[in-house]
Amino acid sequence: MSKLNSAAKLRHVFDDDVFNLITYGEKNNLLVGFSNGRVANYSYDEENNSLVEEWNTKRHKISCRNLSLTDDNSEFISVGSDCVLKLADTSSGRVTSKWIQEETASAELSPYSVVEWVEGNNIFATGDDDGCVTIWDRRKNGGVLHSHRDQIDYISSISPFEDRFMVATSGDGTLLVLDARNFKSAVLSEEQDDDLTCGAFTRDNNAKKKFAVGTASGVVTLFTKGDWGDHTDRIMPPIRSNDYSVETMNRAGADTLYIGGSDGCLRQLNILPNRYEKIIGQHTSKAGVDTADVSENGEYLISASGSELIFWGTGDDSNESNKADQDSEEESDETKSDESEDESSSDSDEPTQNSKRNKKSAKAAPKKKVPKTDFFDGL
Repeated sequence: MSKLNSAAKLRHVFDDDVFNLITYGEKNNLLVGFSNGRVANYSYDEENNSLVEEWNTKRHKISCRNLSLTDDNSEFISVGSDCVLKLADTSSGRVTSKWIQEETASAELSPYSVVEWVEGNNIFATGDDDGCVTIWDRRKNGGVLHSHRDQIDYISSISPFEDRFMVATSGDGTLLVLDARNFKSAVLSEEQDDDLTCGAFTRDNNAKKKFAVGTASGVVTLFTKGDWGDHTDRIMPPIRSNDYSVETMNRAGADTLYIGGSDGCLRQLNILPNRYEKIIGQHTSKAGVDTADVSENGEYLISASGSELIFWGTGDDSNESNKADQDSEEESDETKSDESEDESSSDSDEPTQNSKRNKKSAKAAPKKKVPKTDFFDGL
């Protein structure tokens, strides 16, 4: 492998593109959603350095776009381009509940782009390609508690916090803060003039917790929790390229994030002081990082680019600096702050033993002028 890939512990190439993955459990189990609508569960055999398939099932008619596990890892929800949500048992892959989106006179079908558990193992949220965020309760007949149409382009991420709240980022350049229990208290940020591609909380040990947002221009912006009107800091891209964008964002520590870029690189970003510290690795195709997650013990960062999946070691043996990145320049790491499928089985839910996300172009959105609110101050 090349110098950038020296931290790779395992490389596996699937037959189909990986759209989403979640790692869980002490044995580094891996739940994977594919472009052909299949969902599979794997375990990582460290002794033989290989993936072992536990089950594999056709779950959605088109593609499986996103997955979310319950807190106890016993169940997971999958969403697909077929506008269907399915709740299944993690150990077997068997479906226990499903919800089918129906077209109405006021709203056409819009594929789900993201799903995330918000409160306990009963309340979850979905986002779709048209910017609608829906709150669901699995115990309720029909499931839907409320829908929010404050955003007008695809929902790229949903990040829960404080048990009942969530932040939704959108391709229209806004983020939306919601309370799962109080449906009338939504707070919408100012438009950021850029697609918001992903988000994650950081600075947990600080009184002013930060929410980091990735963008299509490669800039990472920071919002302060409780002050959602506009960003407070901008972290410039690690390389100078008009084609570079932030594709994935995962927590690495209390003050650090793993950033997956459109150049196939995974980098570690420190927050306040804001600087890219090192390159974890780079996918061999140098295509964009489509999805990534951190193992439960923090030992591995698992990422996928197209059909290629790699387990990266996150310890000291990984690359220590960005010097290996031929496109980076010294000043580009500095930050600027504003303040200082098989059709014959297309609907089968029965697992077989041992056997992209589509990114929408951002729509032209009018500027939104939103009055400031202190509803979430201190939360």
